Amino acid sequence: MNRMIKSFDAVKNIQKATLPRDFRLNALSLIVLALFLGGGLFWQYSVAPPPASIELVKLVSGTLTSALLLVLLPIWGLALVLIASFWISLLAYLGLDLAPLCGMISLGLLMIPSLQIAHHWEKAVILRLGKFRKLKGPGIFLLLPLLDRVTRFVDTRIRVTDFSAEKTITMDTVPVHV
Repeated sequence: MNRMIKSFDAVKNIQKATLPRDFRLNALSLIVLALFLGGGLFWQYSVAPPPASIELVKLVSGTLTSALLLVLLPIWGLALVLIASFWISLLAYLGLDLAPLCGMISLGLLMIPSLQIAHHWEKAVILRLGKFRKLKGPGIFLLLPLLDRVTRFVDTRIRVTDFSAEKTITMDTVPVHV
């Protein structure tokens, strides 16, 4: 048993267990969410009478909290739950006066996971409805909301791993160093 543990000590690039992800949020996604929020505020002030500032603070803080939750647990199901919670809280507490703003926030929460960026050393494996769709290279690409997911970002950089020579015996009992 100790011999087996020692053999694994030489391996330095062991994969760590991670949570399943459907997408990865980045700074560009948060900028797009801010644009949707600003567009929603503009539409809200142009269509309906200005809401109370406390209601706007609640919606903006809810939007930022939702973005933080999507950064921590990036799955499509959570995005749908957050959109549903926006509409439920709108109907329960704030009334339909803020529907344009809440609509733009909902659209933003649905669209920001669609905008993905792969770094120049990465390739993204994209699945559509659970089947392999394509391999995307570096740059900006779009996912279809709720249909596509990025299962993995593959790091294509060259990695160096230290290893030592192993001693073994061939079938004719000759010791060989490999």
